[in-house]
Amino acid sequence: MRIRVLLFVGLILLMLAGCGFKGNKTSSAPTPTPTPEQDIISSQIPEIKIEALYPAHMIINQSYVIKVSLVSKTGSSPTAPPIEKATMVVTEPTPVGTPGATVQQAFGQGFEPFATATLTAGSFKVPPSSAPSGPQSLRQPAVEWDWNVTPQYTGTQILSVDITIMWEQTQSAVVRFPLTFRIGNPQLSVDVTEPPTPPTPSPPFFKIGQIDLGNLITQGIVALIGTGILGTLVIWIGQRRKKKDEQASSTTPSSPPAKDVTDDKKMP
Repeated sequence: MRIRVLLFVGLILLMLAGCGFKGNKTSSAPTPTPTPEQDIISSQIPEIKIEALYPAHMIINQSYVIKVSLVSKTGSSPTAPPIEKATMVVTEPTPVGTPGATVQQAFGQGFEPFATATLTAGSFKVPPSSAPSGPQSLRQPAVEWDWNVTPQYTGTQILSVDITIMWEQTQSAVVRFPLTFRIGNPQLSVDVTEPPTPPTPSPPFFKIGQIDLGNLITQGIVALIGTGILGTLVIWIGQRRKKKDEQASSTTPSSPPAKDVTDDKKMP
């Protein structure tokens, strides 16, 4: 009899426990499934694009900004600050992992992907402070990197960007080390020239701050005196020539009066 009572009590406890477990399960809220518009991690590798924004023409020894982004094709591109005379280059990533799988599950369950970008710029000066700070999670709409570069040589120069994704293990799995693959390598061609030569302005007649008042007065006096002397000399030469002409006309002898021919004929 006692055994039957114990079995009956145990059966009741099992039924209560089952009801409680079922109630807790139905009361929990379902986990929302992210969409491609929310983050990159839910996209497939072929659904990702690499965007590079940079000025294709640069002046030597001047600083410029280049931006590289990893975004989903089904989402919207990030709103980046404008770059003067920028060129947009879009490249396709290299497919890796299981075809048709999302980025997170490209190598199965238990991995979390992180993206890293490395800039190779041998002919450019890149401050260490502008280098990106380590891997970035793909649980965001876009992953962005930017660098400040200063060209050191003229001519056609190349900026090379390596983009890699590392799948870190988040739970026990057969693979005991992270999986790292390069998915993109954009090559950015830049034309570097010398700064334009500014036109040479014509010198002004005089410059403010460079006027010597004493020198200006002296030159004016000299000009006035020179003009007066020259005028006096011209007048004196004219008067002297006129006087000579008058003297020459007064000293010339006058011709004798004409002889009357009729008087000679009347003489015997």
